[in-house]
Amino acid sequence: MFKCIEDEIKLAESGWRYMAELHNKIENDYIVILKYLPNEFTYFSLLYLNQLSKQSNKSIYIMTDSEIILKVIPYFKLKTKMIQLLNAEKIQEILFLYNLYMFTDKLIILSPTQPNGRTAYNLVEQGIIDIEEFISVGILQNREFKRAPLITYNGSDPELIEFFNVRRREV
Repeated sequence: MFKCIEDEIKLAESGWRYMAELHNKIENDYIVILKYLPNEFTYFSLLYLNQLSKQSNKSIYIMTDSEIILKVIPYFKLKTKMIQLLNAEKIQEILFLYNLYMFTDKLIILSPTQPNGRTAYNLVEQGIIDIEEFISVGILQNREFKRAPLITYNGSDPELIEFFNVRRREV
């Protein structure tokens, strides 16, 4: 039992050290954790990050565990300060810490289930709201929900073709 607690403390400490160092560099901008999910969630997360950036007039620092996200970000024309590829373990350390202690209101976790206890995604699964509204209003807290125009990709990279092959669903 104590071994498990010691491991959790080490995870939280590691996450804390990393975020303390990062927070000094970021200042007032948003820090966004975006793990790749192989569905429209990642696409719509990037699409509505743009609205957040414009409304708040802040830059976005993105941390991701996926090379595909690095490849698609330029198509969304986000006002990013930096994009950093982290390993899944480092992201998990940050999420673990944030689940214990919400240390800043500038950290946005683009996930249907994180931080622990996030349950509004059930509304999407039940068809009450769509995934776009859940992301825009529920996670990013944009003041009002306005559908953003979809971004198309006309290149030949099969990975990008698959990523941009997103259709809107009617609720």
